[in-house]
Amino acid sequence: MINFAIDESGRGCILNSLFMACIENNPTIIVKNSKILTKQQIDRIYNQLIQVHPYYIYEIKAENIDQNNINDLEIEGVKYFIKTIQDKYTDPSLKFTIIIDKFSNKLDTMNINDSRFKIVSEYKADAKYPICSAASIIAKYTRDYNLELLQSKIEFKFGSGYPADPRTRNYILHLLKETKLDDVNKSIYHIRTKWKTIDRIKIQQIQIQ
Repeated sequence: MINFAIDESGRGCILNSLFMACIENNPTIIVKNSKILTKQQIDRIYNQLIQVHPYYIYEIKAENIDQNNINDLEIEGVKYFIKTIQDKYTDPSLKFTIIIDKFSNKLDTMNINDSRFKIVSEYKADAKYPICSAASIIAKYTRDYNLELLQSKIEFKFGSGYPADPRTRNYILHLLKETKLDDVNKSIYHIRTKWKTIDRIKIQQIQIQ
């Protein structure tokens, strides 16, 4: 039996990509859900994990999230990981368990057509299973690293990318002052323009004009 786990980071953001991570094998070090770790802890544990664990990343870009259902996009991510495992392990006698931090009931009816796989889909699995905690750390690190790369290309400081962050909201307001947000090139600004939070910020911008 070979164990895997899948988790994501950036689902609730209005800025930049969502990243899914799949990690192989139970961690040999103590890990906790990335949501309760500091950046320094995440960086340290991430570097320890990648030294001994194979892992795989799936990126869902902001423009894809604008155009599609986010649950369907994450289902495609899960299928990508399964295909990656199938390509790597062709021995028909092998068995696999994949633990997924549940994001949709659609996972319960997903058809794999491969009897070697057992899917365990549970809400808050990243807080219950160490291997899923490890996947959450890899996803979180990858998401934060890519956000830092984006920030290095943009002068205006946009913060965490989450709608509750005043710096992120100020960045959206800044863009609205410069151009109509519907006309913003998302490949440059990486905004999820279809989210309701954007509509609320648009209303706020109108009210302060």
